[in-house]
Amino acid sequence: MFILNAHLRKQLFQIRDLCCEINTWQVFALEFKEPQTLEQFIEAQKNHREILQSQLCIQYEKIKDALLVACEQHLHTYLVENEFKESSNTQPKTHARHENVSEHTSMQTQYNKHVTRTNGSVHRHVTHAERAAMRKEYLVLNTFIRMINHFLRDAVMTLIRERVYELLQLICKPSSQRKIKKKSKETDTLLVTTLIHNANTQSLELLPNVLEIKETFHAIIHDALSVVLHPPNLIVGDGDEQFAAFTQQEYSNTRTNASATIDVASSLGDNKQPQSDDEDQSIDLEQIVLNQFDFSTWMKDIRHNIDLIFECSNQWVKNVFTSIVYEMPRPEDLDYTLFDGNAFDSYLEKYNQQTVSFNTFPNDHSVSLLKIDSYKLKHEWLPIPKDRLKYIQIMLPKQADIRCEQLCKELSLMNEAIVKTPAKVREFVHFKMHLKEVHNREDEIETRYDQIAKIFDLINRHSLPKKNKNLEWIRCLLHYMSFSPLKKKKEIRMHKETSKKFSQLQQLRST
Repeated sequence: MFILNAHLRKQLFQIRDLCCEINTWQVFALEFKEPQTLEQFIEAQKNHREILQSQLCIQYEKIKDALLVACEQHLHTYLVENEFKESSNTQPKTHARHENVSEHTSMQTQYNKHVTRTNGSVHRHVTHAERAAMRKEYLVLNTFIRMINHFLRDAVMTLIRERVYELLQLICKPSSQRKIKKKSKETDTLLVTTLIHNANTQSLELLPNVLEIKETFHAIIHDALSVVLHPPNLIVGDGDEQFAAFTQQEYSNTRTNASATIDVASSLGDNKQPQSDDEDQSIDLEQIVLNQFDFSTWMKDIRHNIDLIFECSNQWVKNVFTSIVYEMPRPEDLDYTLFDGNAFDSYLEKYNQQTVSFNTFPNDHSVSLLKIDSYKLKHEWLPIPKDRLKYIQIMLPKQADIRCEQLCKELSLMNEAIVKTPAKVREFVHFKMHLKEVHNREDEIETRYDQIAKIFDLINRHSLPKKNKNLEWIRCLLHYMSFSPLKKKKEIRMHKETSKKFSQLQQLRST
């Protein structure tokens, strides 16, 4: 019903507007031109809380100013209407309370001046009827201040609830759409987490990790609660003497020569106020908000969504990086496959593909509020497939040259032993044993030749550089192996011719 009071209506609307203005403020710093590191984000929240606290203090002072003006005007009008004479300096104050404290007169002094009569230097005591009338007005103003106090509490509680809910919407599940409409073109992501390789565990990790992010958001929310949910208690005045004039249990009963004092406490009866302030003083707004079911649910959802964000981030890291880096052996571990041309072919293709993939991978990847910075890891590991590829490109021609040279020398020695005609029985026996050995090693030589052929085929197919020495050994090897299909017939023919020559030599020796 205070809206029907002409002396309280204007200030009531003004105070309500000031409270609604509080509801439009931001509690968290969430708008950045680019994603922040965790340290930058924490520092930004700290600076924003300091600014918010300063703004709240200024707003509280404005509300107190408007409230004090309303109470003074109401009391002044009541005194005039009830034939209390007034002096020129007892008009209600309308300027800001915090501009100059010395310019303000306490309500006690103003009231003393209002009850002062102008018939010389004689000052009479207030009658019991006047005391009863004043008691009613103080009850009205006390109730009015309580209502404004509730307005203020409701404003700050609404502010923190709405901003925490917006924060929950920002920390959304990776698959859901953001519901917050941005005023500017700030980035969707807030925090940067760097992808690193942990040498101790030989695993990929995100720093800061999920626990650090959860603790950070838990801390900034509780710090915001501490700043926002501690408005001044207008009922007890919070040390403000001007409000204490309307709400405290008793006034000073000191009298001066210039004015008389009304004992408001006695006028209220038995030194008791109509309502107890214990309840107002014991209210813990922070605990009230934390105990609300929907607010506690939001806090749980924030933690749960952060877990989901990191799960998706780790899955992306696993799909993109882990399989590429750990599937292939190190270059020094490739020696055991040097005889397997197919394995080398697979390595060449995969390492080429890895190099292309690393070059095409993005330097970062966004998952909800997180921006995964993979630039450092990407450029740290990009040389790995290049080094492996280079290692194979060097080793293949080198190994092909070594294998080819070894096989050519062995074939050359075999042919030299076969071409010679034995002159003695012992030489003939060695010749026969050598032919048998050549025959037994035929499959081995064919296999070694096929392996070398595969390696040279890879060299040609992947356009690997070949040395001149390689070409010489290739021609030599092809010369030796070109008669491979006729090897058995040739061996039989050479065996018959050698046996015939050996028999002729024996006959000549016997004659």
